[in-house]
Amino acid sequence: MSNHAAKAWLGTFATSSFILVCHTATGILTARLLLPEGRGALAAILFWPQIVANMGLMSLNTAITRRASQPDVDVRRVAVTGLYLSLGLALITTVAAVLLLPLMLGEERLQWLAITRLYLIAFLPLNFSSSILIAVRHAEQKFTQFNVLRSLQALIYLVGLIVLWLSQGVTVEAVLWFNWLGTAVVAVVQWVEGRSLLMTRPSLQEARALMVMASRFKVASLAATVSYESDRLVIVTVLDTATIGLYAVAFTAATSGLSVLTSSFQSILLPKVARQTAVTDQRQLLGRGLRYAMLFSVVMGGFLILVIPLLIPLLFGTEFSAAIVPAMILVVAHLPKVMRHIIVNSLYGLNQPRPITLSSILTSVCFAAILLGQGVLLGRSPTLLTILIALAIANTMELGYLLVHLNRSIGLTLRDWWGLTPATLRQVIALTQTTLFQRWIQRKAQP
Repeated sequence: MSNHAAKAWLGTFATSSFILVCHTATGILTARLLLPEGRGALAAILFWPQIVANMGLMSLNTAITRRASQPDVDVRRVAVTGLYLSLGLALITTVAAVLLLPLMLGEERLQWLAITRLYLIAFLPLNFSSSILIAVRHAEQKFTQFNVLRSLQALIYLVGLIVLWLSQGVTVEAVLWFNWLGTAVVAVVQWVEGRSLLMTRPSLQEARALMVMASRFKVASLAATVSYESDRLVIVTVLDTATIGLYAVAFTAATSGLSVLTSSFQSILLPKVARQTAVTDQRQLLGRGLRYAMLFSVVMGGFLILVIPLLIPLLFGTEFSAAIVPAMILVVAHLPKVMRHIIVNSLYGLNQPRPITLSSILTSVCFAAILLGQGVLLGRSPTLLTILIALAIANTMELGYLLVHLNRSIGLTLRDWWGLTPATLRQVIALTQTTLFQRWIQRKAQP
């Protein structure tokens, strides 16, 4: 990892840590103000727009990051073409989602149908266009702008919740619209800043190239989305609203810290891996990233398991004490996901979507088989704990498959990616100290 990459990683890590603080604060506020029933309703309402957005964008943002990272590419033409494509996809996705929404919500939550439809219509076009413009900055490795935009949405949502709390106007609907406001502000800021793009003509040839690449990525992305969201999909579909509220708190407590590592590493590695042409460089870059991620995630996971029994009642309230054990299981289940996310995004950068598809299908089949087996053996529907145990087993299997693929494709060995060693710890400490010292010198040198 070069000094430039280390600085970018530290900036991204700091931003992700700030987002973690915001998400934790919003999770605490929504849990305490809405209680398990209301928190579960909010989680169920927000779940489907997020899933629909991931599927409807057709991995166009990933294709743009990959395409715009290549040398000798007209980035502006790629950006404006992707922008127009995203608006067309948003229209198609919105119509389909509005029609299918009653089936997705289920009978228990049909009371939220009207507000969820309105949220979808307002959310999807903004989300799609914003994702494209952020992808362009990601490809250009403009990490400062990239990180500011990532943090803005979380900050606006938190400020909105505080306003609702102080004004005693907290309802599920009000919280929902402040969540939307963060997305809207980020989109508007990018539209204003990138308004000159509209003076550039989109390219039909570029549109074909992007859609071909996106369609190749989409099969992998769709399988990966189903795999990644499999636990939440089952939980939102099968369990009652109060239990969904417990899961939402457990998820916030268990995964927020780990998501900092995931977003930090995958944000840096995707455009950098895409620029490498030599297999040796790809192996060294990805191996070092995985070593560092493994070390950080294991240390953070152990810390979370120790403090979760104290933090959940203290921060979220005693009403959520039943979320302690699920949160501890979720920490274990998500440790493999940290490295899995990094590998998947790097495979997009290497233009290798096929192993993503195969590994995701393997995980989904494994997860479903374990749940069905538990149902046959225990003679009852899956519970929150059995769902999370199945998730932990399936995630571990998927990570193993991806590591085997990397060994065969670029020669990545156990020694390359295993990060629980004194040498890795020394490297991380030395690199952090060097980077921070350089920043201090630069500040002192400024007049």
